[in-house]
Amino acid sequence: LEAVPRTERTWHRLLADVLRACFPSPFGRHHATYTTHTQMVVVFMLATAFGSMDTNLMSPNLTQIANDFGLSPEERDWKLGGELAFGYFMIGAPAALLAGHLADRHPRKHLLVAVLILGKIPCLLTYFITSYTHLYIARTLMGITVGAL
Repeated sequence: LEAVPRTERTWHRLLADVLRACFPSPFGRHHATYTTHTQMVVVFMLATAFGSMDTNLMSPNLTQIANDFGLSPEERDWKLGGELAFGYFMIGAPAALLAGHLADRHPRKHLLVAVLILGKIPCLLTYFITSYTHLYIARTLMGITVGAL
């Protein structure tokens, strides 16, 4: 890292340097393909982790969420345990088919970024939700990321 002036470093060059330091190439010191493939794997792993991280975040908090929305225990099980999961995965299936079709026609990097942004905006908006209907809509839209990844 010391050989490259700080002003000339870019995020991908910095990532390549870190990966080279952590995972030395079995093919030699300057093997570019190894670094490129390793970068792609690391970026995809991070995207997948962040993309599907919200899948099980609600499960341990269903009772508190039901209390916030004024739901009875039966409504909690039906709405939070059933309807939200149904909506989440029902939009994920068509999103997977559409993403597969689009991946054949467009650059995969652009598709990955678009899917993450499209699916994570509702995730961020979950903080401001005050009704079950809004939660259902946001949670359903979050299924886009899981299906398309």
